[in-house]
Amino acid sequence: MKVALALLLALATLASGAVAQPTQPVNLAFATLDTGSAWYLYGATMAELLRKTLPAGSNIICSLGRRYR
Repeated sequence: MKVALALLLALATLASGAVAQPTQPVNLAFATLDTGSAWYLYGATMAELLRKTLPAGSNIICSLGRRYR
C-alpha cells in the first residue's frame, strides 16, 4: 500500500510540471508481478500516463520483478 501511494505521489508530481522535463529520450522499467495481476495493471497504467509526458523516443517496459517467498 505504501509503495502504491509513493508511486501515485511521484506521478502527481510529474503531472504537475514541478519537475524539470527531460529533453532526451529516457528508458524506464517497472518491475511488476504476473501479467494480468493488479501490480502489472498498475505498472502498465503508469507507463501509459508517463508515455504522454516523456520525450519522443522514450521506452517504458513493464517486466516481471523478482518474487520473494
